[in-house]
Amino acid sequence: MRAGTVLATALIALSATLVLPAAAGAAGGPTFLGPLLSRAETPTTSWGRDGGVSLALPNGKDFWIFGDTPRYQWSNGQWRLTAFIQGSSAGQRAFTSGKPLDGPLTEVRVGHPTQSTNQPLQFLAAPKLYLPDGSGRACTKANGGPSVEAVRWVTGAALMPDKTNVLVPYVEVCVIDASTYSAEGYGFALYNYKTNKFAAKPYDVIPPTADGATIPTKQFFGSPIIKNGKVTFYSWECCATQHIFTTTLNATVAALKNPASYSPTPTSGVPPTFNLSVTPPSKTHTKITMYVLTGTAGEYEIYTATAPTGPWTKSASGQLPRCDQPSAACRSFALHPELSPAKRLIVSYYLGGYGPGIATKHPSHDLPHTVLASIPCNC
Repeated sequence: MRAGTVLATALIALSATLVLPAAAGAAGGPTFLGPLLSRAETPTTSWGRDGGVSLALPNGKDFWIFGDTPRYQWSNGQWRLTAFIQGSSAGQRAFTSGKPLDGPLTEVRVGHPTQSTNQPLQFLAAPKLYLPDGSGRACTKANGGPSVEAVRWVTGAALMPDKTNVLVPYVEVCVIDASTYSAEGYGFALYNYKTNKFAAKPYDVIPPTADGATIPTKQFFGSPIIKNGKVTFYSWECCATQHIFTTTLNATVAALKNPASYSPTPTSGVPPTFNLSVTPPSKTHTKITMYVLTGTAGEYEIYTATAPTGPWTKSASGQLPRCDQPSAACRSFALHPELSPAKRLIVSYYLGGYGPGIATKHPSHDLPHTVLASIPCNC
């Protein structure tokens, strides 16, 4: 999966009015809601960003962090790739609990005012990584080719106990091409949403090594849930051995920086996967919720628990809309309970062949975009 558990900017098409299915029980199946939009998108500019994790902030804003962020523009009768933000970008919008966002996200530019005219900008700085061939050469285009990039892919977001800083874990990845990458390190940053600056810049807990060695997927610590002064991360191992892991440590900078604090523990009661998203309770969803990918065409199962480490109860299963199209692979799934009405969950995911975000003038099935769906859930 191109972007691990990460990360999408958000919204319902500007020209459409969103009507969610009735929230009686878990009636109705998965419903396609449309693309996730940014204020920077127009009928001739589409930001096909990857992934999308969200966090409800105390100031009433829904804060989103995304993965790689390419820009496509309509020019001379065709869509062209005209820019590419490596690793991550971010946006936000005011929201009402239990309701989808009512318009496009405003782009967040760290250290600069957040205003409607902002264009997407890299959120986490790029790391120094190495080609995964043991040569000791840096992971750069000059050494590896035009598709090579060194990135930090965000694996989740959680508000620290101080209610000011956002914990942003990440995996460091040397990307070789669209389907090949090497995860070489893990770390975290702290983003102060009040000042729009990093209180703690990216810190590599598991630093990359010069031989470009990969780290195991069980060290892709993501989906942080903070409760009672502890933070629990989730990761997986697939496929020779198959487990989902929880890793719990003190929610302090000292503990987060200490590699010895991280001790993954296998979790029972949930199936193996290579993509999961775990989210905290919200005003409309009182339990911790886990999305587990169970197939290659958007099949999923939903599990709930009252404690970060379980036990887990299966609450729903199904298949996401439009993921069964061979030319439009889906990836980077994430739950957004703060935007979800009772008995339904909003899911974001990257749809490889969706088209431009706003297709009123130049529709196309070739462009990627992150989209939203509403799924039923007895949770």
